[in-house]
Amino acid sequence: SAARRSWAGCARAGADGEAADWIAEAVRRHAGAVAPHSGAHRPRSRRARRPGGSRRGEADAPFFEGIFYRVTLREEESRRPLPFAVVVNYEEPLGGAGSRGSMQLMGPDDTALTQFISNRGDRYASESDILCVSHWAETTPDWSSRRPRLLTSDTFAAHVLQGYQLTSHIQQGRLVDDESGQEGAWEIRTRPVLAWGDRGAAQRATASILSHLEIFEPGYQVLMAHGLASGWVRWGGKRYTVENAPCYMEKNWGSAFPLKWYWMQCNSFEGYPDLTLTSVGSTRKTIGSLEEEVGTVAVHYNGQFMDFNSLFCRSLEWTVDPWGTWRVEACSDRYLCIVEASVTRPGCTLLGPTVTGMEPVCRDSGHGSVRLQILAADGRVILDARSDACAVEVGGGPWEETWEVAKEFRGDGIARFISLVEGNSLETATL
Repeated sequence: SAARRSWAGCARAGADGEAADWIAEAVRRHAGAVAPHSGAHRPRSRRARRPGGSRRGEADAPFFEGIFYRVTLREEESRRPLPFAVVVNYEEPLGGAGSRGSMQLMGPDDTALTQFISNRGDRYASESDILCVSHWAETTPDWSSRRPRLLTSDTFAAHVLQGYQLTSHIQQGRLVDDESGQEGAWEIRTRPVLAWGDRGAAQRATASILSHLEIFEPGYQVLMAHGLASGWVRWGGKRYTVENAPCYMEKNWGSAFPLKWYWMQCNSFEGYPDLTLTSVGSTRKTIGSLEEEVGTVAVHYNGQFMDFNSLFCRSLEWTVDPWGTWRVEACSDRYLCIVEASVTRPGCTLLGPTVTGMEPVCRDSGHGSVRLQILAADGRVILDARSDACAVEVGGGPWEETWEVAKEFRGDGIARFISLVEGNSLETATL
């Protein structure tokens, strides 16, 4: 299959006889449920030229690509959540000079470590349909001239002192915080369970097939709505064991940058092992100086996928405070979905993409309390679930007052076309 060929290409990138055993294992386990946009993206200015020498798309523009990975542990006795998150980014400013990467490791106390990676040998990023990324900041002296590539876990641990490698099945890295000098490390193997769509079906682009058109930027894709993770994380001098813990992964990329957004994510609902929630709303630029507000509330439940997004809803509303409370309500002809989240912790500041590069424009916590409800049109309660381990975020700005958005949709021609090509999960779900 194409997926197996892509994995084979990633394995060959190991080179020097590095027959990556974990890649071979991933090939054997891979079931074809790969989300679109999993492979690396590139700035328009670095793509192939058209005949005559002109470039496709616009002239040189800034570019970023980021991947977010989250795993939720719980204390054995108290069941208190212990969330960790890894955020890796790559950015190229105008003209491509001064490209750099960054690693962020967010710990269970809502604090984060951050290390920037200079453009040392660039990074390795496969443009196949499979996620394969590696970026090194420092290696042992005997590896100082080598370029980043995928390695076996043991080889990475022996030679890469600071840096990361990441696929859909393994996440491994080490960093030293640029300011405090505190160290963090992680090595986690992941078994993906759900990407973005019904279990066992072809997976969808989070922003529909329109996401393949570059007029809608930045790009956004949930790569894994739910998975099970095992391994370890070292944080604050303590090693945390990870064993079949719920995990999540997403990415964004592009040459345009979100102006303002909120985000919520949870796949650690007590009593609902297959339930996932992802909700996001943002203000983005489209063509020229035009802006639009788009959003979604997406749920996996009982093997079915329901995407209450800006294309297929009758209405979508959100009310988000500068910090502390989030409420989203989405309505289709058949279902009403309500999400209410809150957090009392102050959260921590994370880097986010801006036109001038990665800047501290995000505020996050892994300790949100959330209630997710789905009701049928006749008022029947289909789902009423709660969790104390919801990731919550606000980003961009300004955030001087409560952000309230209320949009109604009538199902225009674009929505009907996408429904015909991809299907409408709100019409096909049978809850």
